[in-house]
Amino acid sequence: MRVVDADYLETERRIARAAAASDAEGIHAALAAAGYLPDPRAFAPERVLSQIRTAGEWYFTPGFRRLSPGYIADLMERSSSPRSDFYEEMRQETVPPQALLIRRMDGLVMAVLGELRAGGDWAALAAEYFDGRPPSYRRAAIHWVLSAKREETRERRLAQLIEDSAKGVDVKPLRRPERAA
Repeated sequence: MRVVDADYLETERRIARAAAASDAEGIHAALAAAGYLPDPRAFAPERVLSQIRTAGEWYFTPGFRRLSPGYIADLMERSSSPRSDFYEEMRQETVPPQALLIRRMDGLVMAVLGELRAGGDWAALAAEYFDGRPPSYRRAAIHWVLSAKREETRERRLAQLIEDSAKGVDVKPLRRPERAA
């Protein structure tokens, strides 16, 4: 069985979060650090962002979207074929070894969902993965903020949630207890 190490998965999440936030400098830095850009100075951050957002538009665009074989074929043509606007950049990019399995699975999942004509809010599903948290955490966090009886308590909890989220940690009342070794 092939396994992608947890640290590398976090690197891919960082790339995806930067793309979802349309953060050109962030995605450029994350791709360079991951090894996709052998000479980072040769790649314009806005252009790199556009390339990644095009390739992943089906899961970066919020709202319901029904996938189809025709849409998937068009997306592949626009994002990864020799006729793509990004072909010259792609020729200069590299794919880190750990990313090969991820890129292969990404393409296969997209193709299968298109064949099934699956529909969903792919951006919401992707956000759960990018955040590394299950949907239950979001529901619990919202409940924790809104269940306070006093307005000032709700405001304090919301500020704490925003601060902890920016740090990438769960709010203290929702953290799982540490397990004894």
